[in-house]
Amino acid sequence: MIAVAQHNEIESVGTTHGEIADNPSVSAVSARLVPQTELKECGERLRSGGLVAFPTETVYGLGCNALDPEAITKVFEAKERPLTDPLITHVTDPNIAFGLWDAVDKAKNTASPEAEALRALCECFWPGPLTLVARAAPKVPPILMAGTGFCACRSPGHPLSIALIDAAGVPIAAPSANKFGHVSPTRSSHVWDDLKHEDVWIVEEEPSRGHETEADAKAETNCCKVGVESSVAKVEMIGETKTTGRVTLLRQGAVSLKDIVDCLKKAGLAEVFEVVAMTKKATKDTVANVAPGQTIRHYSPDIPSFILSLSLCEALVEPSSDEDRELLGRSVLIDFGGRLRAWKPFSLAYRDLSPTRDSSEATQGVFEALRWAERIEGASQILFPEISGEAEQDNALALALKDRLTRAASGVVVDSLGEGMNRYTKSNQANTKDRQTNLARPSPTKNYKMTGLLRFVARPFGSLSTRTAHPNKLLPSATTASASWSQRWMSSDENTALRNIGISAHIDSGKTTLTERILYYTGKINSIHDVRGKDGVGAKMDSMELEREKGITIQSAATFCQWDDAHINIIDTPGHVDFTVEVERALRVLDGGVLVLCGVSGVQSQSLTVDRQMKRYNVPRLAFVNKLDRQGASPDNVIGQLRDQLKLNAAAVQIPIGLEGAHEGVVDLIEERSIQFDGEKGENIKYGDVPEDMVDEVEEKRMELLERLADVDDEIAEFFLMEEFPDNETLKAAIRRRTISCEFVPVFMGSAFKNKGVQPLLDGVIDYLPEPKEKKNYALDVTKDEEPVEVTCDKNDSLLALAFKLDETRFGQLTYMRIYQGTLKKGNHIINVNDGKKIKLARIVRMHSDDMEEIDEAGAGEVVAMFGVDCKSMDTFSCGSTDLVMASMFVPEPVMSLSLKPKKSTMQNQLGKALNKFTKEDPTLRVKVDEDTQETIISGMGELHLEVYIERLNREYDVECITGAPNVNYKETINKQQKFDWIHKKQTGGSGQYARVMGYIEPLSEEEQKEIKSTTHFDNQCIGTNIPPEFYSSCEKGMMDAILEGALVGSEVEGMRVVLQDGAAHAVDSSDMAFRTCMANAIRDTMKKANPSILEPVMRVEVEIPSEFQGTVVAALNRRMGMIQSSDVNDDGSGITILAEVPLSNMFGYSTELRSLTQGKGEFSMEYFKHIQVPRNTQDELMKKYREEKEQEEAA
Repeated sequence: MIAVAQHNEIESVGTTHGEIADNPSVSAVSARLVPQTELKECGERLRSGGLVAFPTETVYGLGCNALDPEAITKVFEAKERPLTDPLITHVTDPNIAFGLWDAVDKAKNTASPEAEALRALCECFWPGPLTLVARAAPKVPPILMAGTGFCACRSPGHPLSIALIDAAGVPIAAPSANKFGHVSPTRSSHVWDDLKHEDVWIVEEEPSRGHETEADAKAETNCCKVGVESSVAKVEMIGETKTTGRVTLLRQGAVSLKDIVDCLKKAGLAEVFEVVAMTKKATKDTVANVAPGQTIRHYSPDIPSFILSLSLCEALVEPSSDEDRELLGRSVLIDFGGRLRAWKPFSLAYRDLSPTRDSSEATQGVFEALRWAERIEGASQILFPEISGEAEQDNALALALKDRLTRAASGVVVDSLGEGMNRYTKSNQANTKDRQTNLARPSPTKNYKMTGLLRFVARPFGSLSTRTAHPNKLLPSATTASASWSQRWMSSDENTALRNIGISAHIDSGKTTLTERILYYTGKINSIHDVRGKDGVGAKMDSMELEREKGITIQSAATFCQWDDAHINIIDTPGHVDFTVEVERALRVLDGGVLVLCGVSGVQSQSLTVDRQMKRYNVPRLAFVNKLDRQGASPDNVIGQLRDQLKLNAAAVQIPIGLEGAHEGVVDLIEERSIQFDGEKGENIKYGDVPEDMVDEVEEKRMELLERLADVDDEIAEFFLMEEFPDNETLKAAIRRRTISCEFVPVFMGSAFKNKGVQPLLDGVIDYLPEPKEKKNYALDVTKDEEPVEVTCDKNDSLLALAFKLDETRFGQLTYMRIYQGTLKKGNHIINVNDGKKIKLARIVRMHSDDMEEIDEAGAGEVVAMFGVDCKSMDTFSCGSTDLVMASMFVPEPVMSLSLKPKKSTMQNQLGKALNKFTKEDPTLRVKVDEDTQETIISGMGELHLEVYIERLNREYDVECITGAPNVNYKETINKQQKFDWIHKKQTGGSGQYARVMGYIEPLSEEEQKEIKSTTHFDNQCIGTNIPPEFYSSCEKGMMDAILEGALVGSEVEGMRVVLQDGAAHAVDSSDMAFRTCMANAIRDTMKKANPSILEPVMRVEVEIPSEFQGTVVAALNRRMGMIQSSDVNDDGSGITILAEVPLSNMFGYSTELRSLTQGKGEFSMEYFKHIQVPRNTQDELMKKYREEKEQEEAA
C-alpha cells in the first residue's frame, strides 16, 4: 500500500492535502502523493491500467500504458482532453519506439531513408526533449494517435522518468499532467492543483520539506530543467515516388530547426530530407492534430492574458490616464528582460522571467509564473511583452517561450492598454461562437466523428464520470432525494409544482420563526428550535454563530421543501436595514414573496424598504400578519397600514379566531370554515364551522374581499355589480390572477411562534403565487443595444442563468444560481457571459441552510448552488449559443465608514484576503485605501453592518482589528450659477498642451435630478468647431474628474449642471488630455465661486419604546438634532413608536444610549432618507477640520 506523503507546498483552492488527513470522510479528493521510493509500485499501477503523474526534464507527464485503450481513455477523462489531441509515448529503449513506427518496422532488413532519418535523430537527441512523429505500426491503438495514423514517441532524460518506465516494463503515453489547455505543470504541487480529484498517483520530485515562507517555496529547484514541452518533429516521405523526405518541426522546444539540420547532415541525409518549420495556422480543438499543443489557446491561465506589442513595449512610459492606472492596478506583469519595469510600481504584481534575457532561465520559470499570476487576489489580467528580437532560428528556447506565451494569450497582441483590450473583449462577447472555439477550453464531451477511434473507448465520452469539487454534508436521504427531485423537476410539466419564494420583513417580525415552522411542517427538520439559540441549537436558517448570538438574520439562507405535490424553494432574508442587499438579491431572482408583518407594530421602516424592493422587481406577494398572540395585536390596523402606507390593494382571506391570549386559529373567508391547530406543535389541523359569534364579521370581510378584487378584476366586478358571490374556484382563480399581476395582496394571519396559521399560508403560496413560467422575466440582447427579451423558462432552450449570491466556505466559493431557461447538468460546460470564461460544472447542490444535497441536473425555474465556479455576483451564464445577459440588481450606496487596521502588522495579508472575499459576497461593503494616509477604509450600510464584518474578521480569519471613528459620507453642492473661461497651456518642448473652455455651472434641483436619473449633468451647447467634436467627451471626463473632490472638504459633488458653450483648440498642441485637464481645473476653480455648501446624509429613524420612556427618548433625539415626525401610542398604551429624521453624523453610538435610556427595552432601526445642507457653523467646523488634516499630511 502506498503511503500518502505530506506535501506542505500545496496551496490550492478547495480541499487541501491537510484537510484530507484531518477528515477521513472526505471522498472528493482521489489523488495520492507518492514518494520516489515507491517507483516499483507505480510501475505495477501503470501495467494494471492506472494513472501515474511523474516528472520529466520538460514538464510533469500523466502516464498510462500506451498499448491499453482503457488506460488511455482514463487519461482523456482525467485531463478533460478532446479526442483530437494525440498523446506522446515515452520509452527508454529506442527499439520499442521503432516497433511502434511503421517505416522502421518494415525496414528491419532494408535501410529506407525514412528509417535512417528516425534512427539518426534518435541517436542525436535521445534521451532528451525531442519527440519524433512517424506513420504508426498497426498495433498502435487509434485513440493514442487521435485517428491521424501517426505515432509520436520520445525518450525522456529525467532519471525519475527513466526509472519509472523501466519499472513499468511498457511504453508510457504521457501528456502534460494538467487539465487540458491549462498551464503545464512543472512541480508536483501543480499537478495536485489540477488533478487532485482524479484517480492519479503523483510522484513527488523530491522528498517533501516544509516551506516557512513563499520565498522559500519559490527558491525550490525546479525538477523540470527545460521547463517547456519537447520539440516535436514529423518525419515522412513525400511525393509520388517517395524518394524524398521532409522533417517538419511541429512544435518548438529545446531542440531547434538548426539542431535537426546539423544532425541529418552528420548522418548524410541532408540531400534527401528538407527540414522546415510548420507554417500553418494553429488549429481549433475540432481539428485533429498530428502533434499536441496546436490549439489556438493552450498553456493558458484562468484569467485573460494579453501580449503587449513591440511598439508599445519600446515606448513604455508612465501611464497617462486614470483608466490605464486602474487597469494596471488589476494586472499582473510577467516580464522578460525588464521591458515592462516602468509599469512595475503601478501593477498589482510583477515578475521578470529573466532580467538578463536568458531564454533558458525564462523557460524554466514561465509555467510556474503563469500559475502564480492566476492565483493572485484581485488580478483581472496578465500582461507580458512580445518576444521577437532574440528569437532567431537557432535560439530554440526563445522560440519556445514565444510560442507558449502566444498560445497562453490566444495570440492576442494589443497596441494599447484599455482600448485594445476592450475591443478584443467586446468582439469576443459579440461572437459567442468564436469564443467557444477560440477561447474556451475544449470539452471532452464533444461528438468527434473519427473513423476507427471510438470503438476502442470503453464507454462514450458523453457519459464520462465527473469529479466532485468539494466535500459536503449530505442529508440522510440525499441519494434517494436527488433521484426523485431530478425526476420531478425534469418531467414534461416540471414547473407546475414549483414555487420560488422569499420571506421578508422588518427586523423581529418573525421571518425566521415562520421559516422554521414551514420546514418542520414540510418534514425538512425533525424539531423546532429557538431563533436566539437559547436551546443550544438555534433556528435552522440562522446557521452563522453570530446570527444565533444576536437573534437576527445576517445573511440570506436558501432551502427547499415539499408541500403536498408541490416543491418550494425558500430564501429567508434579514430584516435589519444594514443587510438590505440580502433582500435585494433574493427578490431579484424569486418569483414570489411573503411579506411578514407584526400584528402589533404593523408596517415599520424596513417594511417600507422591502415593499419598494418588491415593487422594483415586480414580485407578487402574500402578506402574513404574525404575532396575533401578543398583547395589542390588531390585524385590521395592519391591513389599513398596508393600504395607506404601502399603497397596496390588500384584503384579508382569513380573520383570526381570538386575539392575544385567546388566539386559537383562523377562519378561511373563501371556504367559510374555521381552522384550528392542535397538538404540541400545532401539527394537527381541525376544520369546523364558523363560530356563531363571528358569522356577521365573516360576511362583512367576504364582501370587503370581493369589493377589493372587483376594483382590479372584470370577472369579479360583474359578480359585485349583480350583488352575487362567486363560487370558490372562481374567487381563487381571480385572486391568483391579480396577485400574479401585482394588483392584489391576499392577507393571511396567525402566530408562527404559537404554531398557528402556518399550514394555510403554505396552501396560499401554492394557490396564489406564480409558477416560474407565469412570472415574466427579461434578459438583455447585447447585440441589439440591450433590448429586453422575455425569457422562455423552457428546459429545452439555450441555458440562461444568473449567479445572485456568493458564499466563501472552507471548501471554496459557493455560487447560488437561478436558472431562467435551459438545463444545468453535472459535467457540462457553461460560459460566463460577462468575462467569456468557460467553466465545467463539477458539482450541483440544493441548499438547506448550511447543509447541501447533491443533484445531477436542474432545469428552468430552479434555484441551486454550485462549487468551483469563479465569478462575481450578478454574472450571467449561458451554454454559449445566446447573446442574452440578465440585468443586475439595484445596490444602495454605503452611508457609514470606518478606518481599519490589524493589531498585528503580520496579519495585513490575511486582512486583505478576508476583505476581498467579503466584498465579493456583499456589494454594499466597499473597501478602499486612502491614497494619502494609506489607511484601509471600509464603508457599509450602518453601524451593525460594519460591526458584524469586524466580528467575522476576528472569528473566521483570526484577524483582530483596530477601528477608527466612523466617517460620514458628506457631499458637496453649489447654490448659484457661475460662469467660467479657462485656458490650459503647457509647453515643455515639442508638442505641448493647449485647451480653452467657456461656459457656466449651475445648481441642479432635486426634481431635475430625478428626471435625468443622475445627480450631475454635462450639457454640451457648443456651436461650430472651435472645440473639435472629438474633444467633447474629454471635457465630460474632465467634469467627472472635478466632481470627485469638492472645494470645501474634498467630498463628491452632486446637484450640479455643467454647461459647455465655447472654447478654443490648437492644431498641434490640443489633445484629449489637454481638454480633460482644462475642464477639470475650470470646474474646480469655478465651484469655489458658486456659493458651495456641504450636504450630510439624514436617516429616517424609527424608535420603539415602552411609553414610560417617551420623554427621555424624545429629548435624546432632539439633542442629536433630530426632527420628530410622528409619535404613535399602541392601542393598549404600553408602547410607543417614534418616527424622526436625524443626521447620520449624530447617530453614532445611539444604540448604546437607547439601551441605557430604556433599560434595554428600546429598539430602533434607520434607513437612508436624503442629503440635506448642514448648518453654517457645522460647515465651518468641517472645513476647519479638513484644512487641519491637509496641513498635517503636508507637514508629514
